[in-house]
Formats: sequence, structure tokens, C-alpha cells
Amino acid sequence: MKNFKILLFAGICFSVFVASAQGRRSVDWVHGLGEGQDTWAIYEAIFTAERCMNGYRAPGYTTGSGIQVFANQVSNRANSSTGFPRISNPRSIAIGHSMGSLAIRRVDQMDHTPNINSKRFGGIITVGGPNKGAGLVNSYEDGQVAYVFNDACNKLAAGPISELPFVLSLVANGWVREDVCDYLEDSVINPFLEDETGLPNATELKQNSEQINNINMYTSTVPRISIWGNETGPVHWRIASSFATQNQNDFLLVAVTDGLRGQYELQRHNNQMRGIISIIFGFWRPQSWFSSSVYFYRGTQWKKGRDWFDRSENLWNGLTRCHRWETTSFTTTYNPCMQFTTGTTPWINCLNATCPGNWAGCFYPTTYTTSVFVRRPSDGFVCDDSQILDGLPTGNVYEARGVNHSEETNTTHGNTLLGNDEMQDKLREIWTRPQSDFFYTPTSNLGC
Repeated sequence: MKNFKILLFAGICFSVFVASAQGRRSVDWVHGLGEGQDTWAIYEAIFTAERCMNGYRAPGYTTGSGIQVFANQVSNRANSSTGFPRISNPRSIAIGHSMGSLAIRRVDQMDHTPNINSKRFGGIITVGGPNKGAGLVNSYEDGQVAYVFNDACNKLAAGPISELPFVLSLVANGWVREDVCDYLEDSVINPFLEDETGLPNATELKQNSEQINNINMYTSTVPRISIWGNETGPVHWRIASSFATQNQNDFLLVAVTDGLRGQYELQRHNNQMRGIISIIFGFWRPQSWFSSSVYFYRGTQWKKGRDWFDRSENLWNGLTRCHRWETTSFTTTYNPCMQFTTGTTPWINCLNATCPGNWAGCFYPTTYTTSVFVRRPSDGFVCDDSQILDGLPTGNVYEARGVNHSEETNTTHGNTLLGNDEMQDKLREIWTRPQSDFFYTPTSNLGC
């Protein structure tokens, strides 16, 4: 009997071990547009060591030739020999960032058979994917990007140019300003958008593109998860900071632009005060009145730059199309004489004519409906609704707070407002879902 109990206990332990040790699953970390092999390096290394998984990163997919070419390369690589079967592996996972999300979804669509055992990937995770398109591409194509940045150059240059002697300011307002704006566009704006992001060259990524609409028509049968980045404002300066510092610091340009905005406001205020003082002195020295007009003019020019800084985030959200109009209602008191100043003779005459003997009857609540411009949450490039796949249960949607599009593949420096490695935390939440869940992946110390 004692031996039987020992064997029974050993059998139970063995069963638990077998249940938890399902082997090392295959995980393909697919980079996005303009990215490369090192894009997912941090998390691939962390979780290959920590979890029962073998991570794989391609040397670099061809992302500039369209979604289909990209998807073909991902599919072909999934067929390659990597030490254990990956093709037709129902436990394999594909994780795609940005355009990579569309590529792995296209592979899933190409493997349209309902038999999950014949699919390249048993489950997919999209991260910051432009699943409904990236509005910035649309804005680039219709000329809005060039218009907004040219307008920014003009407004930011207005204050400094106004401080030049009169003749020089006239010249600067002409060809000098134009040359400066062209230089900024050719040397700063276009390299950032084209070289760093590649978005403007990827016409298939625009909203309502034929390729994206085709992918969205397909109803997937595999388990799916979306991680979406929700960057803290100002989103445009944070994402630019991340690109400029290779994700070391997403606050750098926030501090810089705050300082610049302060300088523009200081110059506006100083010129305004000089203008007021010149008016006062004008009573003794009439020529000071001319100086006051110059100072006031300069103040208005510096104000253009200050106002641009204040509006810049809304302008960027307009380019990425991460905004919406919401209808709101409010109730106020209305009376037919409200065009007149209260207590004046016209106001009293109006009330007597409209509501004789019953002024209270002239005041009644009225409800108005208006549209309000509201910023959509985004990762700085892609709006929340585009990043989240349609039809997902709430539990399969993960919000990466304080994370922009660049940081979605690496927040190990802990520079989000949460002060932690947000993306690592989100991925770990996925691996630690209930054991019955497809995405559950045990730690290596439990046995693989």
C-alpha cells in the first residue's frame, strides 16, 4: 500500500509537470515599416530567457514594397527550418509592430483555412498597428503636412525677423524667410518623416486604402490581442524626442520647446510694455508714439510664434487625424431681449412690448446642441481606434499608457510617466494569463 501511494503521488506530480511543460513555443517578432532586426531585440531576449518560448527576428524584411511583399516574406520565413517545426504549429505566435501588424494579419488571411493546425501562426499580437490606416499618410499625400510646417516656419520666424532693422526685415520677409523654411523642410521635416518613419512613402498605409480594407474584410479564426500605445501629451514632442534619442528620453524636446515658448512670450510681453511706456512718454516726446507702434508690431509678431507653440499639438493631431467631433448639449436661459444691455431703456422697452405685465414669462430655458473638437488618444502616429482590432473582447485589448509609437518596441529605460518598462509589463501580463488561455506561456523554471 505504501508503494502504491508513492507511485500515485509520483504520477500526480508527473501529470502536473506534463500539463505545465508543453514545450518551447515559437514566437516571431516582426518589425514595422523602416525598422530592422534590432527592433524587438530587447524583449525577444528577455522573454526567450524567461519563458518557454523560442524567439525569432528576421535579419530585416522589405517593408517599402507593400504589405503583400512584406507578408510573403514573413510567411516564407515561418516555413524555414529553425531547429523545430514552426509551420502548422498551432501554438506559434506572431507579434507585429506597426506595419508588421498588417503583415502578420495578411499571413493569417492567406492561411484562410478554418483548420488552425495548418496555419502559419496559432495566434497573433498587434502592437501599434495601423489596422484602419495611418491618417498622417493621407495628410502627406494631400499636401497638409507641407502646408502646416511651412505655416509653422513663417510664424516662428516672424518674431525674430521683426527685431531686425526695417530694411533687413523687409528682405528677410521675402527670400530669406523662404530659404529658411525650405531648408527646414528639406533638412529636418522630410528626413524625419521619410527616413525615420517611412510613413509618407507607404501609400498602402493610408486610411481606406484598398489593401487595408481587404485585410479588414477577413474574419480571423485565431486568438488575437492588440496592444495600443497611449502617449501622454504633448504627443508630437514626445514621439520626436524618442526618435531623436533612440528611446532614451521622451521628454527632451518637451523641455526644449517649453523653453522656446517661454522666450517668445517674454519677447511679446517686453515689446508690449515698451509700447505702453512709449505712449506715455509720447506726451512729452511725440516721436515716442512712432516707437510705440514699432514695439506693438514686434509684440504681435512674437505672439504668432507663442500661439503656434500653444496650438502645435492640435495641429499635429489634425495631421495624424487623431481627433473627432463630439456633439454636446447645454441649457441656458433665453429671452427675446437679450441683444440689449440689461437695465437699459431699450431692454426695458423690449420686455414691456414682448411680455407686458409678465417679465418672468420672457425668461425660459433653452437647450442648444453644438459640436466640440476632441483629441483622440494615440501613440503619436496611429489613433487608438486604428490600433485596436475590431471584434476583440475587452480582455484582449491592452493599453500601454505613456508609450508612443517608437517606444512600443522598447521602454526599458522607464521614461513613461508610470516610471516603468511599460511594454515589458504588458507582454508579461499576456504570458501570465490563465493557463487555459492560448497565450499563457509558463516561465522556464517550471520546465518546458
